[in-house]
Amino acid sequence: MSAQPKLLRVLNLVQLLHHKPYKNLKQLSACLEVNQRTVYRYLITLEELGYLIDKTFEGQFFLFTDTDAQAEENLTLQEFQVLDQLFNLFYANQHVFESCRQKLARKASSQRLSCGLR
Repeated sequence: MSAQPKLLRVLNLVQLLHHKPYKNLKQLSACLEVNQRTVYRYLITLEELGYLIDKTFEGQFFLFTDTDAQAEENLTLQEFQVLDQLFNLFYANQHVFESCRQKLARKASSQRLSCGLR
């Protein structure tokens, strides 16, 4: 078998992993018209090439993107408020924790400004 159909299936797999609804191994196998072991080998190959592949609790595979990572790095306003309340409750008199609280406040403020929130 030539490499071209395999390459097309792997590229198709990347597309399937990138878009919702995410699919489990059996569904990916049916979409690509290959057995589940082959899909698993393709997933390993993509990971070796640097793709970040993750799986939901339901066993559905998806491609983890930089946008996902940025969303996880940034605190929401609600998350910041919870952390701020915890710092105030437990560590109000400790210099190190006050420094952390101030840094979180600056980070949250810059995030709100960059998102157009005030």
